[in-house]
Amino acid sequence: MAKVRPDLFVFTVNQLYGGQFAEDVSEQLNECVERVVDTGLQAELTVKLKVCPNGRGGSVIIKAEHNQKLPKDVYGDTVMWPTPDNNLVIENPKQGKLFNEVGQATPKFDDIGEASSE
Repeated sequence: MAKVRPDLFVFTVNQLYGGQFAEDVSEQLNECVERVVDTGLQAELTVKLKVCPNGRGGSVIIKAEHNQKLPKDVYGDTVMWPTPDNNLVIENPKQGKLFNEVGQATPKFDDIGEASSE
């Protein structure tokens, strides 16, 4: 068996398409790592090389592909209520408001009918 060059894969990938293939795969790997860190979910990056004969001249053709599968953004559920016109709102129209709007005064303890300790 012939002696295999230890950096054959890296050398070959760096030569593909003038180095653009390696640059693109590196960017996709970086995106995969970022999304895994952000979401805690798994990402996948696949590199595929096809080695094809190039006629009788002794050379070969390398066909390269890369594909990534990033985790989807995960959003929590939002409860909403339909209006009579079938629009959606975030507050139940059949329930009174529990809190004042921002900027409105908050009622004092005495203002809601409770006896003070005087």
